[in-house]
Amino acid sequence: MAQALVDKRGSQALQITIGKHWVYRFVQRHLELDSRLTRQLDSQRAQCEDPKIINAWFKRIQETREEFGILDEDTYNMDETGSAMGVIASLGASKAITSMPCGRVCSIQPGNREWVTIIEGINASGFAIPLFIIIKGKVHMATWYLQNPDLPKDWVVTLSDNG
Repeated sequence: MAQALVDKRGSQALQITIGKHWVYRFVQRHLELDSRLTRQLDSQRAQCEDPKIINAWFKRIQETREEFGILDEDTYNMDETGSAMGVIASLGASKAITSMPCGRVCSIQPGNREWVTIIEGINASGFAIPLFIIIKGKVHMATWYLQNPDLPKDWVVTLSDNG
């Protein structure tokens, strides 16, 4: 793409060829940029990431905690994450150039994979509750995971029709 832009904008007398390291050199010259590996992000989740909505929510939570005297040890964050069945490494990871201070760069993946859902919870003082793992299925084969010595005994593993 860079070569096409140079060809389109350059004069006919000046023949410029973009080298294979031009992106690296460009990023080195512009300190506000950095390259990051992209990560997969479900398309539905990407549509829900509006900073105005998120910041307003956190402000409301802080005001509620102050109003009712809610302590850190009584404030929990619960979240769920999914892991694609049979995926060992990051899918389609590629590098992207960004000026985003948080360094988060995502590529959107289609929502057509089967997932294991993991729910975790931690309070504001650092105490974490055991993981809750939901596997798609109808038959509970506890021997698949109960005999695994690496799996903590307090984790909860259960089934659901749709995972």
